[in-house]
Amino acid sequence: MKEAEEYQKELEETFPYQKKQLGHDGLENEVKTIRTEFNELTTLLTQINRPNVTETSVRQKIKSLGQDIEQLDSKIARFDRLAQHHLAADPDLRRQLSAYLHPQVLSLDKSHIQRDVTQADALLTVFDGAIDVSSIPPAPLETLEDLKVRLPQAKSDLDEQETLLDAIAQQRQKEQQRRDLEGQLKTKEAFLEKVRQRPTTERLLGETQEQIEELTKKSRPSPTKF
Repeated sequence: MKEAEEYQKELEETFPYQKKQLGHDGLENEVKTIRTEFNELTTLLTQINRPNVTETSVRQKIKSLGQDIEQLDSKIARFDRLAQHHLAADPDLRRQLSAYLHPQVLSLDKSHIQRDVTQADALLTVFDGAIDVSSIPPAPLETLEDLKVRLPQAKSDLDEQETLLDAIAQQRQKEQQRRDLEGQLKTKEAFLEKVRQRPTTERLLGETQEQIEELTKKSRPSPTKF
C-alpha cells in the first residue's frame, strides 16, 4: 500500500534526528537559530514601517545621540571640574540652579564661578531683568555613577539607530530575507514535528502492514479439495 511506503520513507528520513541520535540536538538548534533570526528581522522591519520612522528622523536621532555621548564622555572626564557641582555648598540650592541654568552653563569649568550662591529667591535675576521661577521644580543632582550608567545606554541606543538606518537603506533586501527565513522555518519545524511523531508513525506503519497481511491472506486461493 502507498501509505506503508510513505510511513517507511518518513521513518528512514527522520531516523538520524530522533532523540539520542547525533542529529537531534543539531536540528533543534538549527530551528531555534532560524526562529531567532526571523523574530529579530520581523521586529526590525516593524520598526522601519512605523509612520514616524524615516531616514531623516533616524539620522537626526543618530546625530543627537552622538552629541549626548560626546557630552557624557566630557562630563565623566571633567566631573569634578564642572561648575554644576560647585555653584553652591547647599545641595538643595544646587538642585534649584541645575533646573534654572542651561546645560552649557552647568558644563562650564568651575573656574568660571565668580561667587558661590548662598540663598535662593523666587525671582531669578538675569542681567537687568528678573524671572519668576517659583513654579520650576528642582532638578536631581547628577552623580558620577548616574553618568556612567547613562553612557552605555546612550551607546546602545546609538547602535540600535544605526542598525535601523542600515535596514531602511536595505529594506527590500531585508523583506526578502525575512520571507526566505519564514520558508526555512516552516520547513524545519515541519520536519522536527515528523521527528517528534515517530512513535505515531511507527504505530501507523505496523497497523498498515497488518492490514496488508490480512488482505494478502484473504486474496490467496483456497486449497482445492479432492
